[in-house]
Amino acid sequence: MAKWVENNITENPSLQDMSSYVGYSPYYCSTKFREHMGMTYKQFLAQCK
Repeated sequence: MAKWVENNITENPSLQDMSSYVGYSPYYCSTKFREHMGMTYKQFLAQCK
């Protein structure tokens, strides 16, 4: 998921966009993202920009 965000950062990807790409619900993706990355999706997005 993190790699997808990095590859699509110029398009300002939303959590919904990412979850559609990986095939899981936004809630599940958000939970797993924070669990594995140690930060929220929004925090990671801001860091990538």
